[in-house]
Amino acid sequence: MKIPEIKRLAEGHTLKELEAMAHCLENEIQHDLNLHQYIDGADDGERLTNVLGAMWILQQMQANGTLLPAELRRFSQKVRTSIEQ
Repeated sequence: MKIPEIKRLAEGHTLKELEAMAHCLENEIQHDLNLHQYIDGADDGERLTNVLGAMWILQQMQANGTLLPAELRRFSQKVRTSIEQ
């Protein structure tokens, strides 16, 4: 997982676009973008994690009426908390 990549994806894409990317990565489907080059990550699992993180952030922004920096911080905290437990 790469926080700068999650931020870039959340800033530059809609939830619908990210859902399409996640679907392609999960099902090994070729996308219009070459996802292997477009999304930073060591492998498809990390690329998918980055896309899912960006999706979560956008969903929280919509649900809570918050801005990206606040939700990115909240996401990072959730990840840290889950690792520490």
